[in-house]
Amino acid sequence: MRKRYKLISKLHCMIDIFYFYNQDRSPRKSMICSLPKGEIKVFDMCTGIATNAIFVAKSNPQATVIGVDVSRDMLRIAQRRIDKEHLGNVQLHRMDATKTSYESESFDVVIISFVLHELNDKYATKIVKEAKRIVKQEGVIVVIEWERPKKILQKIKFRILHLFEPEEFREFIMYDLQQYLSNHGLQIKKRIHCDYSQVLLLHK
Repeated sequence: MRKRYKLISKLHCMIDIFYFYNQDRSPRKSMICSLPKGEIKVFDMCTGIATNAIFVAKSNPQATVIGVDVSRDMLRIAQRRIDKEHLGNVQLHRMDATKTSYESESFDVVIISFVLHELNDKYATKIVKEAKRIVKQEGVIVVIEWERPKKILQKIKFRILHLFEPEEFREFIMYDLQQYLSNHGLQIKKRIHCDYSQVLLLHK
């Protein structure tokens, strides 16, 4: 099982190299540039190997970043990556993102990155509902998701993703994500189109 998660973690890193090598059009950079600075509390839902948590923590040393995931193995890999970067402002917890232990309106920022496309609609709805609960009234929910490219070569590369993603991906990628999130009671503040992906900044 651990070998499987090591493979998954390597795949996650390869995706960033293969699809987001252009830093100027990377969803990670677009997210970082859009977040408030200073002493903020950031919650990374389904953090996986903590890629986004690490990006935020490095870009804003004053931020407190909390990442949660249900997988012990993924969290173990994530912790090693955090230790390697010597980051003291990231905390990891094993927790179900649909029912966290945090009080309502606890966080300035809640990140849902490349998560929704892997879930059925019922579970995705629970994730969004919990994000709305724990984000502050004036806070921001950041959703990063795949977006079908328009250029031919990018379309070919994008097709490769279908080999690694679950069945839900094929259905989800056809959605109008902006409308999808509006239907879940979120207000779109800003939408940024990046390579193979999009970043949406949302208010509840």
